[in-house]
Amino acid sequence: MIAVESVPLRQYMPVFEFERRTSLFGGRPGALKALAYYDDGYMGAYADAVDAAIGTGKPPSTADVRQNKHVKIGEGLNLAQEIAPHVGVFARLSAMNGTYEAFEFSDVDRAASGGVSIDGGLYHRPDDAFGLACAFNAISTPAQRYFAAGGLGILAGDGALSYAGERVLETYYKAGFTKHFALTFDYQYITNPAYNTARGPVSVYGLRYHVQL
Repeated sequence: MIAVESVPLRQYMPVFEFERRTSLFGGRPGALKALAYYDDGYMGAYADAVDAAIGTGKPPSTADVRQNKHVKIGEGLNLAQEIAPHVGVFARLSAMNGTYEAFEFSDVDRAASGGVSIDGGLYHRPDDAFGLACAFNAISTPAQRYFAAGGLGILAGDGALSYAGERVLETYYKAGFTKHFALTFDYQYITNPAYNTARGPVSVYGLRYHVQL
């Protein structure tokens, strides 16, 4: 069930971004971006949910402690840089207040990632691209206790958490057949999926197509 906020500005998330163009490695183009944001709304605290479930025989739920408004702050840093003709690298760091439940995308409070992208023009396939990246994700101590007690999040939670950081290795190849059509083959190898050493590792295969008229 999806609920839509009916009162303007009762819950909101302002986002601030700063970007600076770079010219490293002999003047090659790149960009450094800094991001800051905060959620202001009704969200449950992990610790409150765990405390409320004590003695009930039920797993904790942040939905049971979502009566008050809170502020959750996050920030991120992203660097993308060309290091040679048709070759670029990137690195990203992000962190947020892990006291309260996640609302968007995935259950993650800390993340670090980096990788390399190669334009197919390097080998006379200008519409192709190859990428290789790795990522490390982590959750806060209150979140760990919540999931270990059986709580559920957006994607994480199975009631048997043996915590460790989630590690992801991903590679893809985009094959461009014309300027208007491309297929991308993707592979991910995930260790400790959903932060649980009792699960995985798992392999995820993907196929995407892109049509542009």
